Amino acid sequence: MSPRLNALGQALMGVGEGPLSLDGVQLAPIGHCAQWLDDETAIFQTSINGRYVLATWRMNQGVQEIPNTSGCNELAAGGGQWLAWLAGRGLYGAITNANAGVSPTATDGRGAVGRDGTLAIVPDRQAGGRTDLMAPDGQVTEVIYGTTYGLQVLGPRQAIWNGGALGWMLVLLPGAIGVRVAVLGGGTWVV
Repeated sequence: MSPRLNALGQALMGVGEGPLSLDGVQLAPIGHCAQWLDDETAIFQTSINGRYVLATWRMNQGVQEIPNTSGCNELAAGGGQWLAWLAGRGLYGAITNANAGVSPTATDGRGAVGRDGTLAIVPDRQAGGRTDLMAPDGQVTEVIYGTTYGLQVLGPRQAIWNGGALGWMLVLLPGAIGVRVAVLGGGTWVV
C-alpha cells in the first residue's frame, strides 16, 4: 500500500495488523488505517491492553488513546478532522451517523478527507452510489453521484477519483488509472 505523505514530505505507513511507521521508523506495533490528522499528527487504530481503539501519535508525545473510541474498519482524516466507521456502530468522529460511511480511497480501510478538513461521506453505506463533500463548517457543498474509487478530496468543491474529477480539468495519458495531487515544498503536483 502507498504511504500517506504530509506537506513536509514525511511518509506515514500503517495498514492492517502491521506496525505504524514514519519514514521507516516504527512508532507503534499496530497502526491500522494510518492517516495524517494534520501535518504533525498521525491517527490510526491500535491495540491497547487487548482492545482496539483509535489513537494519535505526535512528535514528543508518543501514542495517545482517543477517549470513547472503539476502533474502526475504516478511517479518514485530514485538516484536524477525522471519521471512523465500525461495523455495528456506524460512522463516528466529526459527525455521527449509523447509516453513513467514509468514502474509501482504496481497499485498505483508509478514507478520503481533504487537507482543509473537507469530509467525503457516503450517506447510505449499504446503497452507495453517492458521495457528499462536507466543508469544515458542516455544510454539504457538493454531491457526487456514481462510484468514486480512489477519491482524493482537494477542497469543498474539488475532488479527483479514478476516471473522474470535480473542479479540476484533468487530461490523462492513455492507460492512466489513478491520479493523485500532492502538495510538497509549496508546489502542487499531479502524479
